[in-house]
Amino acid sequence: MSDGTSQTLCKSERLNSMTLIGRLFNEPGNRATTVFPVRAIYKIVEREADTPAVRVLMSVPKRKLHHAVDRNRVKRQLREAYRKQKALLADEMESHEDKQLLVAFVWLEEAVRSSATVENSVSRLMNRIKESL
Repeated sequence: MSDGTSQTLCKSERLNSMTLIGRLFNEPGNRATTVFPVRAIYKIVEREADTPAVRVLMSVPKRKLHHAVDRNRVKRQLREAYRKQKALLADEMESHEDKQLLVAFVWLEEAVRSSATVENSVSRLMNRIKESL
Protein backbone atom coordinates (compact mmCIF):
# COMPACT_ATOMS: atom_id res chain seq x y z
CA MET A 1 0.00 0.00 0.00
CA SER A 2 1.32 3.42 -0.85
CA ASP A 3 1.86 6.01 1.86
CA GLY A 4 -0.63 8.48 0.38
CA THR A 5 -3.58 6.09 0.23
CA SER A 6 -5.63 5.82 3.39
CA GLN A 7 -7.78 2.83 4.24
CA THR A 8 -11.01 4.79 4.36
CA LEU A 9 -13.96 4.64 2.00
CA CYS A 10 -15.08 8.23 1.49
CA LYS A 11 -18.45 9.24 0.11
CA SER A 12 -16.78 10.56 -3.04
CA GLU A 13 -15.36 7.07 -3.71
CA ARG A 14 -18.82 5.50 -3.73
CA LEU A 15 -20.61 5.16 -7.02
CA ASN A 16 -24.01 6.79 -6.52
CA SER A 17 -24.57 8.79 -9.71
CA MET A 18 -27.42 7.29 -11.74
CA THR A 19 -25.69 8.48 -14.92
CA LEU A 20 -22.45 6.64 -14.12
CA ILE A 21 -24.32 3.55 -12.89
CA GLY A 22 -26.25 3.53 -16.17
CA ARG A 23 -23.01 3.81 -18.13
CA LEU A 24 -21.54 0.92 -16.16
CA PHE A 25 -24.46 -1.47 -16.65
CA ASN A 26 -26.16 -0.38 -19.88
CA GLU A 27 -23.46 0.83 -22.27
CA PRO A 28 -21.25 -1.66 -24.09
CA GLY A 29 -17.65 -2.06 -23.04
CA ASN A 30 -18.07 -3.22 -19.47
CA ARG A 31 -16.29 -6.34 -18.27
CA ALA A 32 -17.15 -8.82 -15.54
CA THR A 33 -15.32 -11.41 -13.53
CA THR A 34 -16.59 -13.74 -10.83
CA VAL A 35 -15.06 -15.34 -7.76
CA PHE A 36 -17.95 -16.99 -5.99
CA PRO A 37 -19.86 -15.55 -4.08
CA VAL A 38 -19.07 -12.13 -5.61
CA ARG A 39 -19.15 -10.81 -9.18
CA ALA A 40 -17.30 -7.64 -10.16
CA ILE A 41 -18.53 -5.59 -13.11
CA TYR A 42 -16.15 -2.83 -14.13
CA LYS A 43 -15.55 -0.26 -16.81
CA ILE A 44 -13.05 2.50 -17.51
CA VAL A 45 -14.60 5.89 -18.33
CA GLU A 46 -13.38 9.45 -18.75
CA ARG A 47 -12.48 11.04 -15.43
CA GLU A 48 -14.14 14.26 -14.38
CA ALA A 49 -12.23 16.94 -12.47
CA ASP A 50 -11.81 16.43 -8.72
CA THR A 51 -13.09 12.85 -8.68
CA PRO A 52 -11.32 9.77 -7.31
CA ALA A 53 -9.62 7.36 -9.70
CA VAL A 54 -11.78 4.42 -8.55
CA ARG A 55 -15.47 4.53 -7.63
CA VAL A 56 -17.23 1.50 -6.21
CA LEU A 57 -20.80 0.21 -5.79
CA MET A 58 -21.95 -2.66 -3.56
CA SER A 59 -25.13 -4.53 -4.50
CA VAL A 60 -26.84 -7.32 -2.58
CA PRO A 61 -30.09 -8.29 -4.33
CA LYS A 62 -33.23 -8.84 -2.29
CA ARG A 63 -33.87 -11.88 -4.46
CA LYS A 64 -30.75 -13.54 -3.01
CA LEU A 65 -30.97 -12.43 0.63
CA HIS A 66 -34.52 -11.81 1.80
CA HIS A 67 -33.79 -10.29 5.22
CA ALA A 68 -32.52 -6.71 5.41
CA VAL A 69 -30.15 -7.50 8.28
CA ASP A 70 -28.42 -10.12 6.10
CA ARG A 71 -28.17 -7.75 3.13
CA ASN A 72 -26.73 -5.02 5.34
CA ARG A 73 -24.19 -7.42 6.86
CA VAL A 74 -23.00 -8.58 3.44
CA LYS A 75 -22.73 -4.98 2.18
CA ARG A 76 -20.69 -4.14 5.28
CA GLN A 77 -18.42 -7.14 4.61
CA LEU A 78 -17.97 -6.11 0.97
CA ARG A 79 -17.15 -2.51 1.91
CA GLU A 80 -14.67 -3.67 4.54
CA ALA A 81 -12.94 -6.08 2.17
CA TYR A 82 -12.67 -3.43 -0.55
CA ARG A 83 -11.53 -0.73 1.88
CA LYS A 84 -8.65 -2.86 3.18
CA GLN A 85 -7.29 -3.54 -0.32
CA LYS A 86 -8.35 -0.54 -2.37
CA ALA A 87 -4.74 0.56 -2.82
CA LEU A 88 -4.31 -2.22 -5.43
CA LEU A 89 -6.65 -0.51 -7.87
CA ALA A 90 -6.01 3.07 -6.76
CA ASP A 91 -2.26 2.80 -7.39
CA GLU A 92 -2.87 1.18 -10.78
CA MET A 93 -5.31 3.89 -11.88
CA GLU A 94 -3.14 6.83 -10.76
CA SER A 95 -1.03 6.31 -13.89
CA HIS A 96 -4.16 7.00 -15.98
CA GLU A 97 -4.78 10.63 -15.04
CA ASP A 98 -7.75 11.16 -17.37
CA LYS A 99 -9.45 7.78 -16.75
CA GLN A 100 -11.69 6.55 -13.96
CA LEU A 101 -12.51 2.97 -12.98
CA LEU A 102 -16.11 2.17 -12.07
CA VAL A 103 -16.58 -1.10 -10.18
CA ALA A 104 -19.77 -2.81 -8.98
CA PHE A 105 -19.53 -5.75 -6.58
CA VAL A 106 -22.66 -7.91 -6.83
CA TRP A 107 -23.47 -10.66 -4.32
CA LEU A 108 -24.42 -14.03 -5.89
CA GLU A 109 -24.94 -16.36 -2.91
CA GLU A 110 -28.24 -17.04 -1.16
CA ALA A 111 -26.59 -17.20 2.26
CA VAL A 112 -24.30 -15.06 4.39
CA ARG A 113 -20.64 -16.08 4.27
CA SER A 114 -17.80 -15.44 6.71
CA SER A 115 -15.83 -12.23 6.46
CA ALA A 116 -12.67 -14.19 5.59
CA THR A 117 -14.41 -15.76 2.59
CA VAL A 118 -15.68 -12.38 1.40
CA GLU A 119 -12.25 -10.77 1.81
CA ASN A 120 -10.60 -13.59 -0.12
CA SER A 121 -13.11 -13.30 -2.97
CA VAL A 122 -12.81 -9.51 -3.20
CA SER A 123 -9.01 -9.73 -3.09
CA ARG A 124 -8.94 -12.22 -5.96
CA LEU A 125 -11.40 -10.10 -7.95
CA MET A 126 -9.33 -6.96 -7.45
CA ASN A 127 -6.18 -8.79 -8.58
CA ARG A 128 -8.00 -9.96 -11.73
CA ILE A 129 -9.20 -6.42 -12.45
CA LYS A 130 -5.68 -5.07 -11.92
CA GLU A 131 -4.25 -7.64 -14.35
CA SER A 132 -6.81 -6.75 -17.02
CA LEU A 133 -6.02 -3.02 -16.83
